[in-house]
Amino acid sequence: RWVGCILAVLACAALSATMEVAQAFTPRRVPNPWDFVLNVAGAMAGAALAPAVTALRWRRGIALADGFALLLLACWLATRLHPYVPSLDIGEWRASLSP
Repeated sequence: RWVGCILAVLACAALSATMEVAQAFTPRRVPNPWDFVLNVAGAMAGAALAPAVTALRWRRGIALADGFALLLLACWLATRLHPYVPSLDIGEWRASLSP
């Protein structure tokens, strides 16, 4: 089971590195090493949580299609609610309060 998780993280790292290298040769795109680091960190977090989610899903009797439907619903909800997430930039707060 862990071999699959490691392979998934390595595949994510390879894809992310490829995208960052491609951005170096694309006009108006700037490669950023933090993109690579955060993508790999997200893959590691997902790989670490995958066994727990799988075990919980089997214990609760949730089918894979139900879980995927819930994921799609959550993603759709996130896109709808994204504009309402408060900004943590004080400069934006001052600009919005100025006449």
